[in-house]
Amino acid sequence: QRITSLIALFPTGLCQTTMANSFPVVIASNQSAFSVTTTAATNSEIVLSANFTRPADTTAYAAGDLVANSTTAGSVVPLSFTSAVRGNADGIRIERCRLRKSTTSLTNATFRVHLFESSSTLSVGDNGVFNSSGVLAVNNAMAYVGSFAITVQNSGSDGAIGFGVPLVGNGMTLQPSATTIYALIEVTAAYTPGNAEVFTVQLEGFRP
Repeated sequence: QRITSLIALFPTGLCQTTMANSFPVVIASNQSAFSVTTTAATNSEIVLSANFTRPADTTAYAAGDLVANSTTAGSVVPLSFTSAVRGNADGIRIERCRLRKSTTSLTNATFRVHLFESSSTLSVGDNGVFNSSGVLAVNNAMAYVGSFAITVQNSGSDGAIGFGVPLVGNGMTLQPSATTIYALIEVTAAYTPGNAEVFTVQLEGFRP
């Protein structure tokens, strides 16, 4: 009889039931503070990284030229940051950009990193005119989000690095059509590159 009474008092599934069938929890008025933890899937700071190797030449760039992996337009592969968001139509906020290069020269090493919500098809290759007074040599201007102006101003024995923030606003919110975001690099001065120089872009931000 006692077992029957207990069953009636604690019905099956009490440990995991619906909200409507759950008992309310009332915190005591003198309750000590307790911690609340979140899972890794919420509001995490991230650093996304991608790189490419430019062609094996040292042909000088002019301001507005594209820095890319190939001199052939159809073979240019934009920098891609895979799994930038957790799922389709999710968003991400990018607040700062790092630009690394494998050579140590700082002369005229000024660049602009452009971000896109989808991959671009370009009409020019490396050392071609990418930005002509605001007209970009891409097929997807509607997917363009903004850019970072970066001066590479620090070097060591292993290469050189610079940092930049968005040209407009304090950050960029991207909502890619899939889960990948893309970047292209523009030279903003008469920069002489290294033979097969490696460029690495790192994006710093927050992902909900």
